[in-house]
Parts: sequence; C-alpha cells; structure tokens
Amino acid sequence: MPAAGKGTVLELLRELLDARGVTHVSVSLSDELRTAVRERGLSTDRPNLRAMGHELRMTQGYGVLAERVLARLEAETGAAVALIDAIRTPAELQVLRQRLEASLTLVAVTAAEDVLVRRLQIRGRGGDEALTPESARAMLQAEMGRDEPEYGFNIAGCIALADVIIDNSGSLEDLRGALLQLVDEKLGACVAQ
Repeated sequence: MPAAGKGTVLELLRELLDARGVTHVSVSLSDELRTAVRERGLSTDRPNLRAMGHELRMTQGYGVLAERVLARLEAETGAAVALIDAIRTPAELQVLRQRLEASLTLVAVTAAEDVLVRRLQIRGRGGDEALTPESARAMLQAEMGRDEPEYGFNIAGCIALADVIIDNSGSLEDLRGALLQLVDEKLGACVAQ
C-alpha cells in the first residue's frame, strides 16, 4: 500500500542482509514507471504515474513492468537476493512467479487505513501533501483496485496472493523484529553454508 513503509522495509532488509554478508540488488516497478514518465518530459506525480502504468499495460501487456524489472535483474550478476518493490497488479505478480518460481517470496506491507492516510498527508511526495483525509482514502481505494479497469492497479489482489503479510502500523522496532524473523526463516540455511 502507498505509505505503508515499503521504503523503510527495503532499507531494513538491506541492513539485515548486509549484516549477514548476503549480496543483494534492488529493483522497483515504480522506477520503471518513473523512467517512462520522464522520457515523455512529464512530472512524476501520482496522476502521471498511474496514467503511464495504465498505458503501458494496455499497449505492452499487463505484466510489462515485471518483464522490464526481470530484464534488469538478468543484467545483474552475483546477487544472492533480489528485492523487487512496488508490485501493483496480479498480472505483474504472475510474471514474476512464472519466471522466479519457488525462489519468490511475496511480502505485502500493510498498515491500518488511518495510519496510511496520516502518512500520505505528511510525506510530501508527488502531490500527496495536498491530500485531504477523504481524497487520501479515495486514492487508497483506487490503488487497492476499486473501480479500476482490468489493467489498472489492484494491490488488494496482490495482498491476497502474498506469502507473508507484515502490518506496519506499529513502531520501527516492531517492523524490524518482523523483518528479522522473515530473514531468519528465509535465509537461515543459506547464511549457514
């Protein structure tokens, strides 16, 4: 979800992986959108990103952003773990699952709606600072998939398919603890080798 703390999760995961000596690389489907928007000379605000995502999915296939990210990952060599951020549609997830198979663990980062609304209003990214509580809730509902076309955002569909759901409504230490447990469960045997 927007403002659920994906960036913080990525930072913490990088720290935990570094502490264990596990090599990693990060890629983002949203970065692919930002690149496409910039190539058109547009600002990277939320409306332009959403419109570009819709256009790319309609013209190049619903999983196009996942395909682009996978192409980037193929160019990276030697990393034991790939952190893939900002999966917004089940079609993107399907492409990733088909190519990465059992090595993929989808982690959904969520938070209570009131927490998300508050964070959206204070984070100041791409026009978020102008959101009222009502418009923030409407934006969150659209991102979840309400009234979206088939090629539109459907984070609710992705969350339903998640292997792990982390609620980031609490403290940073709560989040760190949940991620430490996840890393230990997923990488414990790999790090011991």
